Amino acid sequence: MEIHETPGWEEQLSAYADSELSLPERARVAAHLAGCRSCRGRVKGLAALKRAVSRAPAPGLPEDLR
Repeated sequence: MEIHETPGWEEQLSAYADSELSLPERARVAAHLAGCRSCRGRVKGLAALKRAVSRAPAPGLPEDLR
């Protein structure tokens, strides 16, 4: 089974981008990323999305909740 076919792999990439993995899990994903351009691109995109969301202003409350 290819690592891409492993259930939960997408979540592993997301957790890697968010620095939420244990050291052994992080090492496993990093080893895969070293040889997989596709997954490196996906992690890069996830990291860019995280940065964009963190910079976005918080939405205001609707008038009826103020």
